[in-house]
Amino acid sequence: NIFDSHFAAIQIHHDSNSKSEVIRDFYTNRDTDALNFFFLSIDQSDPSHTPEFRFLTDHKGIIWDDGNAHFYGVNDLILDSLANRVTFSNTW
Repeated sequence: NIFDSHFAAIQIHHDSNSKSEVIRDFYTNRDTDALNFFFLSIDQSDPSHTPEFRFLTDHKGIIWDDGNAHFYGVNDLILDSLANRVTFSNTW
């Protein structure tokens, strides 16, 4: 199924990107410009596997999002709820 294939590819990219030095560094120095550029470069190199929206969290909640969630009708409250559900699970 095309949807499952697309979703699996996004999951693989997400898991790979989460190990990026830029993302790890963001948790200490909060350089949003570097993070935005990192994701932009990924999106430009492989647009077919670009997720609908991205966000990063820490133990206090969402610390960064790309702003695209609102386009899909996902407001801050829904995004926070989604983050909380994902935080305590290793499944998609």
